[in-house]
Amino acid sequence: MAGRSILIIAPHPDDETLGCGGVFAARAAEGCRVSVVVVTDGRHLFRLSRWKIETDPTPQETSDMRKNETRRAVDILGGRSGTIRFLDIEDGTLGRHVPAVSQTIAGILREAAPDEIYVTSEHEEHADHVAACAAVRSAMAATNSPAALYRYVIALPPGVTAGAVGEPFVAVDVAAHMETKRRAVRQFASHLTIVARGQTEPFFKDADVWVRPTETFFIQRQ
Repeated sequence: MAGRSILIIAPHPDDETLGCGGVFAARAAEGCRVSVVVVTDGRHLFRLSRWKIETDPTPQETSDMRKNETRRAVDILGGRSGTIRFLDIEDGTLGRHVPAVSQTIAGILREAAPDEIYVTSEHEEHADHVAACAAVRSAMAATNSPAALYRYVIALPPGVTAGAVGEPFVAVDVAAHMETKRRAVRQFASHLTIVARGQTEPFFKDADVWVRPTETFFIQRQ
């Protein structure tokens, strides 16, 4: 695996860690070059929550907070060998920007020539996650990329399991990297603590909600 190029596309500043942080850590430990592209700015985490908070923190403060959390997490997962790029599309609007984002990703594919690409799947509940997958597929088609495509799971619609989707998927063993992922997930204070005025509880009460021995990926049909 050493020397291979890995590209992880995250719709929001956190998806690279929550969805495939174990594989990220594994590939980095194997000597792969891991690059992360975060598509949206994450600014509406609190505004789009059930609390509908728009000040304290402001959207810009929220975006800055989440980007810094992601930088720290990527440093942990990649052993400071991972690189990160933010495209700064407005959080929650990615569906309106798929052609432009696809063009940007196509340029990254030409430059980085990744061997493996990871992105959220088109089966996700969140519209930004679905749009990210569409942008990556379009970019791969435009560049005739030979990379293996792995579509990771963050949150499928209620009641839907990977097995019920009807597509091939794999559960990758990342047990050896659980502690590294746990440390990375703990960087996301915006998720694990109360940081906004009017917020009554954290989004998640424990990092271990996201730390499991396996990570699930839909795989490309051959």
